[in-house]
Amino acid sequence: MASFDRRDLLKGAGAAALAAATGMPAFAQSGGRVVVGTWGGDYARLLTKNVEDPILKPKGLEVVQDQAGDAPRRAKMVAERRLPRGTVDIQGLSAANMYEMNEAGVLEQIDYSKLPNAKNLLPTMKYPYGMGHIYSGNVVIYNPKIISPAPKGFKDWLDPKWGSKIGFIDIQYQSIFIAASMAATDGKDMNDLEKAKEVLLAVKKAGARVYPTNEAFAQAMKNEEGDPEERAEQGQRLRLYGRHAGQGAAGGLRRRHGL
Repeated sequence: MASFDRRDLLKGAGAAALAAATGMPAFAQSGGRVVVGTWGGDYARLLTKNVEDPILKPKGLEVVQDQAGDAPRRAKMVAERRLPRGTVDIQGLSAANMYEMNEAGVLEQIDYSKLPNAKNLLPTMKYPYGMGHIYSGNVVIYNPKIISPAPKGFKDWLDPKWGSKIGFIDIQYQSIFIAASMAATDGKDMNDLEKAKEVLLAVKKAGARVYPTNEAFAQAMKNEEGDPEERAEQGQRLRLYGRHAGQGAAGGLRRRHGL
């Protein structure tokens, strides 16, 4: 089994990678049908727009997306390991999750001699058991109307003073731990998970919000959910709703007592 330095592994955590599942080589199903595990949402739409429609479908390949978070998809991969044929051909995973699945023995090893474009892969995106196809920076985004002065790094972002103005994307948990570790160590270490945990617990106690997906976070940014005025308006709406609901319930109780 190939060995990797943990630091190098986490450096790749921001990359999305494709891995072939064992028990069913890619494109093995009849009729040129391939099942791809993906997160769904914008990610799935981008795969359809940039890969499936322009490249695969013209070649007669039918692509079926198995959309779910990476945790349930990884659990299914392990559960199907003993089957003669699994249900998914290719999985979209982070670099760290792909490494984990390879250690679990559920990924095929790739023969790069059969891939004409393999020579164009970046060395850091090439693994014995999968290949990276997207990479991006892990950065802080903020609304200048709500956050001022501008954060200059992860430490500024993960300051409990911001309270509920801090938001996390749940499916980006690996990147969040790296950022928290760097915040806790002044950028010296991205693998100190204990110190990262302390930072994250502090901002959680301060009221930080967690959003399930990238799309949910984007909508929150659009709605300016961290804006104190917006929160006040939300609170007023909730109080009004509670008052009306309470009156309705009381009226119902009075009628019941009158029976």
